[in-house]
Amino acid sequence: MCKTAGSARVLFRHYLDSGGNFVNTADGYADGRSEELLGTFVEETNSRDRVVLATKFTGAIEPGNPNATGNGRKNLLSSLNASLCRLRTDYVGPPELYQPYILFDPDVVGAIATPGFEVRGFS
Repeated sequence: MCKTAGSARVLFRHYLDSGGNFVNTADGYADGRSEELLGTFVEETNSRDRVVLATKFTGAIEPGNPNATGNGRKNLLSSLNASLCRLRTDYVGPPELYQPYILFDPDVVGAIATPGFEVRGFS
């Protein structure tokens, strides 16, 4: 694990230089800091068109708020909006259910499982 943003930056650049093109993160990793750093690194390296960014959602980002956890539509949309901001992008690959065994909205799972599904910013 990287202890500083500087060491994470070096690791990311090495990953790209070695041909890496897929990065998977989650809204709950380091309270969103993982996505913030990744967004910064992608921007600094101008690599957005060469990198597939994936993120996960489900975790309780706001303890006590029943709409800020789980696999329902409300949490999917709000989690992805927040992730898009932290990642400094307007799209990500298919979002992943971090805890698929939690009760979910069948429409959410159906949308994610649709071939070609791509999440773009919501207004």
